[in-house]
Amino acid sequence: MKNIPDNKILKVDLRTGEISEELIKEQLSRKFIGARGINDWLLYSSMEPGKTHPLYPDNVTIFGAGLLAGTAMPAAGRLTITSLNALNGAYGESSSSGYFATELRNTDNLRGKTTLTTIP
Repeated sequence: MKNIPDNKILKVDLRTGEISEELIKEQLSRKFIGARGINDWLLYSSMEPGKTHPLYPDNVTIFGAGLLAGTAMPAAGRLTITSLNALNGAYGESSSSGYFATELRNTDNLRGKTTLTTIP
């Protein structure tokens, strides 16, 4: 796809330490432009609404770099974090700026290059 860079999803299972990589289909990238839309779609498609508890291991937390992160566009380094809200179990989202989204966008294949460390 010419205009949308790095259409990849990196999935990390914190229970098993398994890391896998998927490509986002072009039609999804066009339908859900940027991190907010794709994060929302990933959250909705990865769990059963009303059946996933926000504090249980089957909940997901999604970090998404904005569409223009890593480009020369001013103020484009946006990061969206999406998950179920621990307070009420509903949709929760946070947005931030800074360098993390740019670094996330510019990261190549992490498999075999990182060590997954979890705190019990």
